[in-house]
Amino acid sequence: MKPYLRIEKPCTESADKMADIPGGKYCSLCSKKVYDLTTLTHTEIADIIIQNNSEKFCGILINRKPEEHLENRLQFNKDIRPRNITFTKIAAGFALTAGIIQHYPAQTRHISVTEVKTPQKKQDKGQQKDTNILPSISGKIVSDGTGKPISANVSLITVSQVYSTKTDENGFFTLEIPEELVKESNFLLEFNPDPFIFDRRLKVFSKDELSQNTTIKLQENGMLQSLGEISVGPPYAGEHSFVFLHGKRLDYKLYNKSYSLYSKHYDVHYIPKPLTKFFTESNKVEDIYIVFVRNSTSE
Repeated sequence: MKPYLRIEKPCTESADKMADIPGGKYCSLCSKKVYDLTTLTHTEIADIIIQNNSEKFCGILINRKPEEHLENRLQFNKDIRPRNITFTKIAAGFALTAGIIQHYPAQTRHISVTEVKTPQKKQDKGQQKDTNILPSISGKIVSDGTGKPISANVSLITVSQVYSTKTDENGFFTLEIPEELVKESNFLLEFNPDPFIFDRRLKVFSKDELSQNTTIKLQENGMLQSLGEISVGPPYAGEHSFVFLHGKRLDYKLYNKSYSLYSKHYDVHYIPKPLTKFFTESNKVEDIYIVFVRNSTSE
């Protein structure tokens, strides 16, 4: 999943007026360090989050210059590549990931994200109607602000398996319900946009809603703000989090350590309250992380 870092409170002070210090700027207006996150890896950002006890801190997310066009800023953000991690960290990440997977049966070691394709088949006039056609969820994903279509991944989430499809160029999607789930009463879907400026969205569909075309509206998340107070959230779990790796419970500290070392090897689906009730009745669970280790061939 994408790191949850956003600027909810933009800073009115110009970064050009701030003094340069190691790792960022110093704001004399607030007497605070402003961290420059624009070139840091996930691991380096995680270290800053830990230093600040997972609380909000001031930072710079995107380099902006007056002469740059919006398209250039978007392209710059998408083209950022993490700097090389040291060999020691890479080796540790592989070892930790391998150690986690070894605890589970062989059938849980494959990637559990299934691409579901639903091609439209033309029926011959003389052919009888297929009564075994599986139900599906169809709809369109658009921007809440402009109504324009958004490219996104659409996933039906269970603890042990995730079934996914992708929108077409006009934002339309169709996701077939797997045969083993057709008797369920409700389904949890995740809409994860390709453009980083939009928030993902979770929505529960009842069986009665399956036949209805639905429009999913995604909101902009403030990522185009370049400077201000940064809010911190997942992908790091806490004491009251449930973490499931390929359907099996995993200690949250072990997950956090492994993710911080080698995040690109994981697919993470984050479930906040109140949607945790979809998986557990416990009121003590603050959030749920449904995690899968990616196949090396899928990178």
